[in-house]
Amino acid sequence: MYTGWLSPSGELVKCDGYAHLDTARHITKALNIYNENEQVDDTLLRYGWVRISRLTYHDHGLTFWLPLRITPYQRSFLRDIANDMNETISERGQQILLDLGI
Repeated sequence: MYTGWLSPSGELVKCDGYAHLDTARHITKALNIYNENEQVDDTLLRYGWVRISRLTYHDHGLTFWLPLRITPYQRSFLRDIANDMNETISERGQQILLDLGI
């Protein structure tokens, strides 16, 4: 399972489909970057993390929310996801990977 938060160093912090915000809160507090005036998912994106989620309505499968720039480690991890035949990637997710040249 690939859902969770992908750090700039390429480490996936896994979480259940509906636990992204709780996991993001835990990560931001652990990294001492928690900001009560900002959504925790926005904070992680601003710090270079990638959100990997599963869409369940209309378009089904994995999708990605990206920071302004992704690291080579994140690019490699996303390439591994794209090559893994066990996961389904949504149309939106496929377009994002295509735009990244993956």
